[in-house]
Amino acid sequence: MLKRIYIDNYKGFVDFTYEPAKLELLLGENGSGKTTLFEVLGLLRDMIVEGKDVVQAFPKSTRTRWQSEEIQTIEIDVEADGGYFHYILQISNPETKKSAIIQEQLYFYEGEFLPRPFDSNKMEVKELFSIKESKGILSLNDFFEAAFVKSSNKLLIDPKRSGLNFIEQLDGYAHVKTFTAWMRNTYLVRINPAAILDYNNDEVTHPAVDMASYVSWYHHIVLENPNLIMDATDKIRQVIDGFKGISLEQAGDRRVLKVVTDNSCKFNLSEMSDGQRILIVLYTLLSVMQDKPGLLCIDEPDNYVALREIQPWLQEIEMLTEDGKAQVLIISHHPEIINYLAPQEGAVHFYRSEMGPVQISRFTVSESNEGLLPAEIIARGWEND
Repeated sequence: MLKRIYIDNYKGFVDFTYEPAKLELLLGENGSGKTTLFEVLGLLRDMIVEGKDVVQAFPKSTRTRWQSEEIQTIEIDVEADGGYFHYILQISNPETKKSAIIQEQLYFYEGEFLPRPFDSNKMEVKELFSIKESKGILSLNDFFEAAFVKSSNKLLIDPKRSGLNFIEQLDGYAHVKTFTAWMRNTYLVRINPAAILDYNNDEVTHPAVDMASYVSWYHHIVLENPNLIMDATDKIRQVIDGFKGISLEQAGDRRVLKVVTDNSCKFNLSEMSDGQRILIVLYTLLSVMQDKPGLLCIDEPDNYVALREIQPWLQEIEMLTEDGKAQVLIISHHPEIINYLAPQEGAVHFYRSEMGPVQISRFTVSESNEGLLPAEIIARGWEND
């Protein structure tokens, strides 16, 4: 579970801290920072899991415009493996040079969740991994498990790439890999039904943000754990009238996804309505999240879908998070979604004053607003009263 994220000097985020709940609704006007928060988590995942270059992930254009500061800092705290992981990433982003990682550290501790600023000198804190800049050479240490080189704990690391991605390719280091496994099971989703392809190009282990690669990802799930597909299919039958199942059919060097109906007709995914495609994706995500602990950040899942159609999915998500199997953060502007989730699970309001730094406040109903639905309070601009 993501316990905390700290961001400094990234677009509108300056000295920003957010501690999310297991299930939380993110509210706020367009441009208030909600989607950018998801973007940062996605970039961290791409660097740590996929090995994305820091120059691509954090170009100079991502620095906060009204600051001259060259260092960007991101920290996350994750609860897993009976304790807490604290991850620090610092990037140097000067005007005259390319971006480079100057600090990357991972700590683990048990017991009470430590407040920020993080104190690594506490006795119970163990440093699992550390890269620090030193005379142009990056030193990698793994004090908790083993040194990378028998005679030295120094190893030349590409300053443009995450050292944790390097560890992913090595044997051992199970404790560190618990953290990277959590990162791997982080999903950042903003479904664009028009972008979803009918066919798979190559099998992918993780879907694109817009779900364009859904069919390729579906193929991977079928091969890895077909029971998940059976579970998703059962749930989709309950929300799409006449839906029987999904088949992958060979067409040359590709596989095409077909939606099969109760009367044995077959349709390409693109022949389904936008809302039906979104429901198929949502229930696939739900089944995958039930299998492995992780984080789902989903941006406006209610697009093209009626509340009657998405409400069963929201109820399943509530049960999933209550069981501790997953954590879900949802961005929505839909009044009915706000009225459904805000009173039960709580919500966080993102806002910016005169395009300044992103700020947040817990959504509460004040005495003066009692009797109004959450969506009515927001529509009137009274959420900070």
